[in-house]
Amino acid sequence: MSSFSASPEIHSKIRFKQRMAARKRANLETERKSKLITKLQTKKRQEHRNSTRQRLKDIQNERQRLHNILHDENRLPIVNSTMKTTTIPSISKLPYLKTKNNFKTNTNTNPKLRKSMRRTRNSTLRFTSSAKELARRPVELSSPGNHRNYKRVRNLGRGSFGAVSAAKNLDDGKIYAIKAIAYRGLHSIEQDVDRKRALKEVRALRQLSDHPCIVGLRDAFESSCKRKLFIVAEYCESGSLHDRLNAARRSVERNGYLSGKLESKLISSWIFQLLCAVEHLHSRNTLHRDIKPANIFLCAGATQIKLGDFGLVDVLENSMDIKKNNVGTPTYNMTPELLKTGGVSKPADIWSIGAVLHECLTLQQPYKQKGKGVASIVELGASILNDSIDTNERLDNYPNSLRHISSHQCCMAKDPNVRPTASKLLETNFMLKAMRLFLSTNHIKKPSRDLIMLVKSKLLVGEAGKM
Repeated sequence: MSSFSASPEIHSKIRFKQRMAARKRANLETERKSKLITKLQTKKRQEHRNSTRQRLKDIQNERQRLHNILHDENRLPIVNSTMKTTTIPSISKLPYLKTKNNFKTNTNTNPKLRKSMRRTRNSTLRFTSSAKELARRPVELSSPGNHRNYKRVRNLGRGSFGAVSAAKNLDDGKIYAIKAIAYRGLHSIEQDVDRKRALKEVRALRQLSDHPCIVGLRDAFESSCKRKLFIVAEYCESGSLHDRLNAARRSVERNGYLSGKLESKLISSWIFQLLCAVEHLHSRNTLHRDIKPANIFLCAGATQIKLGDFGLVDVLENSMDIKKNNVGTPTYNMTPELLKTGGVSKPADIWSIGAVLHECLTLQQPYKQKGKGVASIVELGASILNDSIDTNERLDNYPNSLRHISSHQCCMAKDPNVRPTASKLLETNFMLKAMRLFLSTNHIKKPSRDLIMLVKSKLLVGEAGKM
């Protein structure tokens, strides 16, 4: 028998093919492991997201249940001499309980009642804290790794406290606006001040964004180095009111005022939506303190507005409380009472609405700051205290009812006690007419269902008040 011996070249080719096959198997195994890890990570994120949603839903249901218990007059505590337990009492009744015989029983003389009252008092106070105590509660943020779920699309602008960009969520495919707030300062104390200011905006958005005229909050998380805060909010595709007014001003410069002026129907719809947002804030004893066109965002083809940028928001102790901070944009938020007393309250937001409306009507700021520096601020303050804004000839192109809202007899009255509340303005005949017109108009892009339901409810309330 003859034996066959392969040449060295054939052995070399065989070894090469074996190495390539081994490398291919290793690549396939690595790819399989990578896909498996990605799948497990996606599943874990989805489970975490679902558990978080369920936890938030349970918390909201529990809060609603306790709210119903505390505000239901039919469940006020009535203690019988034969009863061994009591229902949750009203805070105003502590530490006494009303008995069936209409006399007061001191809980200090009854150990069982004292123990029961101590337990119920603690549970009651936990859910009926003051606005200031609610503002002190820590803000829960998402995991720093959440930034991987977003892909930046383009930059939208930059404000005094951070840059804003549009980003696509890789999970649901929707576009959101992400505001990146950097903690300025070289020392930890300075950074802590910026962090508290940024977290205050997150807290405000979580408490207030359940309204169709306020920008909704999607998520909030910090960077891994704890030097930035990212606020993921609803994206308004039509830009801001500031951009719309600038476009109108450019049109006026090219073709004259009549070609660039805004329609009264559109302005009316913007103003009553802005009033709805401010009414929602004031009902929770909250001041925006920076209402201006740059913080009013347009969506649904500019037929729907949303109030945003709550970086300067503040919570009042009660409806008559006054804040002693001088913040905001001077041309819109410097009010006569701020110049006289150094404090602002709810009428300050009404003044800002009047200033925004005046700019929509005339395409000019009611009081314009000339230059920068302390001297220009002093000159602007003197103009606000002494000058009148009712003499602009462009106001003649609009109805008297709309002009009245931005006049010194209404929203921009020098005396804050003369300015009407947002609720009172929504009940005027002009605003009710604007709501009916808004509902009857066939919009190119239909507004959200929540806004339509809100307008219908406000219209029903206003018409019922006129009967």
